[in-house]
Amino acid sequence: MMQESVMACANSVGWFHISIIGFSYDLHSKKWHTVPRFFCVICSWGAGGGRENLMRRQGNKRRRRMKKFSLVLLTLLTMLWVPTCFAQSTEDDPRDPNAPANTIKIPGRDIYVSGMDEPSRMSWDVANSACNCRGKGWRLPTIGELQTIYQYKDMFGNFSREYYWALELNVRSGRYYNLKFTNGKIADEEVKERNKVRCVWVPKD
Repeated sequence: MMQESVMACANSVGWFHISIIGFSYDLHSKKWHTVPRFFCVICSWGAGGGRENLMRRQGNKRRRRMKKFSLVLLTLLTMLWVPTCFAQSTEDDPRDPNAPANTIKIPGRDIYVSGMDEPSRMSWDVANSACNCRGKGWRLPTIGELQTIYQYKDMFGNFSREYYWALELNVRSGRYYNLKFTNGKIADEEVKERNKVRCVWVPKD
C-alpha cells in the first residue's frame, strides 16, 4: 500500500522517478526523501497535473517574460517616436515669427490662443473690447475656433469649467454664442450675461 502511494505521488508530481517503500529519489535535489502516505495524498491532490502542470507553469513564465519584454520595447519605441513626431509636426506647421509671446498655435491653423484667460468674467461687449484693445490681430474666437480649442484644451491649459464667449451672433435668437469647457456644449446668451474670455491672435486680422 505504501509503495502504491509513493508511486501515485511520483506520477502526480512528475519528478520522483525512483521510488521504493517509504522513500523516493528527487532528481532535482539528487537526494533521497522519506515519503509518508499523508504527504503523497496531499501532493497528489495539490499537484494534480504532474508533468503537464510543470510544463504549463513553464509556459506561463515564458509568456510573462515575453509580455514584460513587449512592454519595455513598446515604451522605448514610444520614447523614440514621440519626439520625432513632435519635431516633424513643428516643422510642417511653423509658428508665425510675429505671433505674440505667451500664445499657443492651434494645430494646422494660423490662429494663436492666449496663454491665459482675461482676469474676470465679462459681458460680451466688454469681452470683445478687451480682446480688441490688446492690439492688431487680437479678437474673440469664433465658435468653430472655440470648438477646436476645446478639443485641444489640455494642450492650451488653464481653462475654467465655465462658458466662454464666442465672436458670432446667433441670428435666430439675437444672442451671442458661447461654449462650456466641461463638456463642449454650445449655447447662446444675452450680451449682458457674464462669461469667461480667452482671446486669440490672427496674423491676417
